[in-house]
Amino acid sequence: MVRAFLLAVLLLGVGLLGSPTSHAAVPRLGDDGLYHIDWFVHGFLNLREDLTDAHKAGKRLAVVWEQRGCEYCKHMSLVTLQEPKIRKFLRAHFAMVELNLHGDRPVTDFNGKVMSEHALASHYGIHLTPTIQFIKAEPKQVLGRTGDAVEQARMPGLLPDGDFLAMFQWVYATPKGNEDFSTWAMKHGD
Repeated sequence: MVRAFLLAVLLLGVGLLGSPTSHAAVPRLGDDGLYHIDWFVHGFLNLREDLTDAHKAGKRLAVVWEQRGCEYCKHMSLVTLQEPKIRKFLRAHFAMVELNLHGDRPVTDFNGKVMSEHALASHYGIHLTPTIQFIKAEPKQVLGRTGDAVEQARMPGLLPDGDFLAMFQWVYATPKGNEDFSTWAMKHGD
């Protein structure tokens, strides 16, 4: 019995059995039909606070819109966000908030107004999923505002892995949005 335990500890130590920290936790399917990622922001659905906290941590804020039954959302959660290079970059540089296109949870917008997720989605013109809103870097550019005034960019739909990562890299590298994505991608592509 003791030998089996010591062998298991040894194998864990050299990585043959894997360890809970060697891989990302598998996204959990919630009652709302969305796959929840453990490293996303799980706060009080106050986008003002989420932006301020992200800024203090040296990160950018991205709002991820999903809906029950969305196969592209499922793929994004179970495949795209599990790619080590993508996961590592996003975790290091972004605070990500997941919202439900048809959800009823109350969310505080950047202007302080509280509305349901589905009302906020409608307000921002979010109609398909996944959609990712990249919020401007500086809280002073965003707080008290709403609509297009708060976004640097938007990813409407799921891009292939390389383009998905490149868009996040572009947003992070160009916080003022002074160079369009295609021009930046041509210069910085792999």
